[in-house]
Amino acid sequence: MTQIKWLDWSKESFERAKKEDKPIILDIFGTWCYWCMRIEKDTYENPEVAELINENFVPVRVDTDKRPDINERYNQGGWPTTCFLTPAGEIIVGATYVPPQEMKKLLQQVIKFYKEKREELESISKAKSGVSALEERKFHVLDKTIIDNLVDYLYENFDTIYGGFYFAPKFPVPNAIELALLMHKKTGDKKLLKMAGLTLEGMLPLYDKVEGGFFRYSVTQDWSRPHYEKMLETNAEFLLNYLNAYEITQNNKFKETAAGIIDYVLTNLWSGSAFYGSQDADGEEEYYGKSLEERQKMEKPNIDKTIYVNLNSKAIIAFLEASRVLGNNDYKETALKAVDFILENCYDGISFCHYYDGKPNVYGLLTDNVHFAYALFYAYKATSDKKYLASAEKIISYLLRELKEDAFYDKAESMDDVGYLKRRLKPFTENCYAALLLLELHKISKNDSLKKAAEEVLSYFSEDYRAYGVHAAIYGIALQEFFGAE
Repeated sequence: MTQIKWLDWSKESFERAKKEDKPIILDIFGTWCYWCMRIEKDTYENPEVAELINENFVPVRVDTDKRPDINERYNQGGWPTTCFLTPAGEIIVGATYVPPQEMKKLLQQVIKFYKEKREELESISKAKSGVSALEERKFHVLDKTIIDNLVDYLYENFDTIYGGFYFAPKFPVPNAIELALLMHKKTGDKKLLKMAGLTLEGMLPLYDKVEGGFFRYSVTQDWSRPHYEKMLETNAEFLLNYLNAYEITQNNKFKETAAGIIDYVLTNLWSGSAFYGSQDADGEEEYYGKSLEERQKMEKPNIDKTIYVNLNSKAIIAFLEASRVLGNNDYKETALKAVDFILENCYDGISFCHYYDGKPNVYGLLTDNVHFAYALFYAYKATSDKKYLASAEKIISYLLRELKEDAFYDKAESMDDVGYLKRRLKPFTENCYAALLLLELHKISKNDSLKKAAEEVLSYFSEDYRAYGVHAAIYGIALQEFFGAE
């Protein structure tokens, strides 16, 4: 059977595309992703598709968890991402899951387009390469009405019947729940508490009643048909939601759900020293559709035993909060073990790396540095041990010195800075977390330069937030912290 000869993302792959004068087909996948498995079986294992790709394209495959910097720049709206590029890395066209017959047509269209429009595509690439990626933009004075706007987004997009936001497929938005709970605490608005409570109750069908833990999303608006991948990130964020809601309401269902998440993570995603990344989907309901007795006779869906710094950071924070709220010191000890593992294995004394395949890989990603510095801040709050605070301050100094120009950007210090990786990306969500971190450290140190830096970051995104809708909730949380620091 003809197989596609996938290559890694590298300068060599792009040089080969240039030398052979072929477009690149970029496949961005997740090990946990059901539709990524489907496109592999349905489409890429189709002999005609494989032959067309091998003869006419340079095929490059990227794991989204291992290379979030590539995913951030090239994702076409989900996973899998199917993206066709010029040898210079410019996007020709993109899609997500493509069935085999459609893929054959698409491949032929791209081949024809590339041959006929090669000179035009090359001129576009040259023109873009001469333009600074650091665009000029107007800065706005920060205003509390932005928080009101974001709360309005919650109301406008709230599902009053089933809870959550938007329609099918139904993805939870943990930061939106956090914003609702935060603003309830600040204002006493019971409608916001009801919104959060209805959502946390409504999405319980995503909770695995046999083995614990939450699935990633629902195919249906009423949460009744889970998509079965279980992500460390999802479960860490949900854990914070349920803990926060339990603190406010003392609703034991929220407490029990939080405990169930913890049990799932410790049983399935804990290595003994840090947290694993995810557990695969089971799209055909061969495993998750079974009872406990039936499941015990079956092989579990695969676990991605990769230690990702950014995802571990979220789990560390969630476990530290669980220790505080539920009064269980073991959760704190687990979190601190993960902190120590990452400090020992994923840090070169300057910045954190994206750690996978048992070794450090890409240094300088904003997501790893910001989220781990935030986790260190929580470790300091939980222990009063100043070594954690000192490490957090050291990372902040690195971020301000090396990665900030108005807002923070990725500075992946790797040898494969081809295509869009040459562009300085300023990720919205990570910058919001960076602003939060600066403000938290300002409260401790009283260093006004930290608050000023946070203000610059928040001002930089003072118009962008509108494009994110409910997903901009983290911006509202950061703004509330900023105004609270006045």
